[in-house]
Amino acid sequence: ARRILDHSSGRSMSAADPMPTEPFQLSAILTGHEQDVRSVGPFADGQVITGSRDATVRVWKVDSESADGASATCTHTLSGHTHFVGAVGITAAGEALSGSNDKHIIIWNTEAAAPAHVLQGHTEPVTCVRVSPSSGQLFSASWDKTARVWDLGSASCVAVLKGHEAALWAV
Repeated sequence: ARRILDHSSGRSMSAADPMPTEPFQLSAILTGHEQDVRSVGPFADGQVITGSRDATVRVWKVDSESADGASATCTHTLSGHTHFVGAVGITAAGEALSGSNDKHIIIWNTEAAAPAHVLQGHTEPVTCVRVSPSSGQLFSASWDKTARVWDLGSASCVAVLKGHEAALWAV
């Protein structure tokens, strides 16, 4: 059975466990985007990635905790999309990914704060990006009613999954 870890309490849970009755607590405040945040994702090392309507992706380092909770510092602002960013993700190698209403997926060179690869093929906004932990392939969803499978090594589309009758929001 799959389990998730609640980082704030250290408690491990599964879908079969009853929902906790105590309220959730604010972990950190991330201040910096100029418009609303549309997507949030965790790096394995504890950093956080966010995508916003301001067309940027930001990488955050959560700082030490204080009486008011943890604060966070933006370590990288990634600019390259021409429309708002609605999906973010992380590759197995720790590379940041983003999908946007500009119809592109960007694999980021975070240290250089520049796109390493721009994946083109969707004809409508990209709504979701996910990396398979088993194959390492990238899956994307779009309003164009397709899901795409991408080879991260070659940064190329290897399959287009058609047949949906409406926009896709998740993969």
